[in-house]
This record gives sequence, C-alpha cells and structure tokens, in this order.
Amino acid sequence: MLEKMGAGKGEQKKKADSLGRLILGKKGYRCGGLLGNGAFSRVYYVERKDGRGYACKVSENARLLEQEAQVMAVLEHPLFPKYFGFWQEAGLGFLLGEYIPGCTVEEMLVRRGHFTMKQTIHAGLTLAEGLQYLHERPERFLFRDVKPANIMIRQDGRVKLIDFGCVCSMKGRISSRAGTPDFAAPEQLEGNGELTP
Repeated sequence: MLEKMGAGKGEQKKKADSLGRLILGKKGYRCGGLLGNGAFSRVYYVERKDGRGYACKVSENARLLEQEAQVMAVLEHPLFPKYFGFWQEAGLGFLLGEYIPGCTVEEMLVRRGHFTMKQTIHAGLTLAEGLQYLHERPERFLFRDVKPANIMIRQDGRVKLIDFGCVCSMKGRISSRAGTPDFAAPEQLEGNGELTP
C-alpha cells in the first residue's frame, strides 16, 4: 500500500511517516517530536488529551513490531519500559510504550566523554540484573542488542534498556545474525553457533 512503482525508499519513508502521524492523530494522540529513527521504524513522543506522554514506535514491518510488542507485554522489571498497547492500521504497526525522559549512554558519552566509576558500576549492575531476569523467566529471552544507543539514563539517574527489535525467545536452538556490529557477541554475528545467555 505504501509502495508505488518508481518511488524511492526516501519517498516511501516520508509517506509512511505522514500516514503514521495521520493515524496517530485520528486515534487521539498529538504527535510530538521524533525521539529516534531506526532501519525499520521511527519512535515519536505522543500525548493524549489528558497530557499523558508515551513513546510510540511506528513501523512498516508490522509483523516484527508485533513480535516486539508481545515480548514487552510479558516483562515486569524496572530495567524495561512499560508496554501500553499495539495495533495495526493501513499497513503500519504502532507500539505504544513508556516515555523515558533522559538520554542514551551514547548521547551522554558524546557530551561528557566518560562516566564516573560509580555511574559505570550502577549502570552495569542494573543491566546485569535485568538481563538475568530475561534469562531466568519461565519463557526466557535473549536481548541481543545491548549497546550505548539502547541504554537510557533517566533524568533521575535510573537506567532503562530500550528497543526490543532483536529480542528472541530461547525456546529451542537460536542462531542468527541479529544485533549491531562492534557491540554484539562474536558468535551472534559470525557462523551459525548456538546463542546462549
């Protein structure tokens, strides 16, 4: 529906972006600024009429976004953003989650160049505890994309891990090339080795 013959990828993205904003408006959300932009999706700050804010991920790949929503919906841990809903419309998927005021570790490193030892230990222990939670749940998950751009530091100093696009269930043997080069474990991006926590 979003593709027309002769239309370039940039033009398709602009159409999807406009359509996504239009649909959000019809659903009663005021679409604010763009929070992030990935290969398959865009994340916006959206607000309801009551003033409550959310992060809304919009993607042309509704199937993948639905898988992400299904994972988020079952997680209950302070490291991960809260899930509020998912729907599909006009060939797009919409994932509504917790808005996290703050900035990513990647942004903070660009601004400050480093973290204190105390900040580093706090973030590392918080991430380790949350990842352990994923690995020990009844249905266990691998996150597969821990990187500075996916680690948020809230304004109050708390740590959150965002972007569930590469998360997978640990049911059966897992082998894939999902993740980000230079941040993923070597076995995750090379060969067909079995992935484990």
